Amino acid sequence: MENKSVTTNEAENSTALYGQHFFATNSADTDTFFTLQKKYQSNYEQLKKQEEMLSMTSHELKTPITTIMLFLNMLEELTQKEENRLVLELVLKAETQVNRLVKLVNNMQEITILQYGETAIKKDVFNFAALLNNTVESFRYQSQQHEIIIEGNVSVDLYADATRIEQVLVNLISNAIKYSPESGPIKIFVETIANELKVSVQDSGVGIPAASLPHVFDCYFRAHRNDKRFNGTGLGLYISKQIISQQHGEIGVNSEEGNGSVFWFTLPFQAFPQL
Repeated sequence: MENKSVTTNEAENSTALYGQHFFATNSADTDTFFTLQKKYQSNYEQLKKQEEMLSMTSHELKTPITTIMLFLNMLEELTQKEENRLVLELVLKAETQVNRLVKLVNNMQEITILQYGETAIKKDVFNFAALLNNTVESFRYQSQQHEIIIEGNVSVDLYADATRIEQVLVNLISNAIKYSPESGPIKIFVETIANELKVSVQDSGVGIPAASLPHVFDCYFRAHRNDKRFNGTGLGLYISKQIISQQHGEIGVNSEEGNGSVFWFTLPFQAFPQL
């Protein structure tokens, strides 16, 4: 299902297109048109203010969060030296919550950047095999209870934004691990279909209810919101969709509750820039 949020660019374009259509069919009733135009302009200005507030708030939150984390790190060192286990436990719990807050703020900035076009995709030629192997290796180091297996032809060069593609891979693999609490293998399939690369991340975890499947890429949506085992913001998949869409690919999921999930995305093979 396509996300139904409206950006200021979409609102502005809609106003212009509506005006052209109205004058073509109702040129006599200009007063009605200008009334509607004022209404759409007001909506546009309101959306713009919301965007600016979101960007400013997420930026301003970073300074106090960084300071809090610094103090917590100092407290952690002190409590370790004094061997006060209770205080150390509380400090570590506080650090966990601050880390969640950092992730939320970063995701808020990501939404502003990707949804409202504040930065361009930075494309370059890179080897997908090297990118995938490096990403998977970091997960093997962090989570040894899950075996991560790569299958298929990964030895291809792409012209895309490597940093953003890595971000998508991290989101999909981390989700596969999180929603497979009973361990089990994580399989990554890479294949070439026609003029595009397809990457699939398969887990053997809890799966997704059928009613939730159309919404998994919606902003802030969480399929297992009431399950205390799975914390999250509901932003990772939404951000991944924006990244893949901006690079002219597609992203989707196949899943059945209780039988795991397969998240996949495609990227077109684009002509390399001439040097």
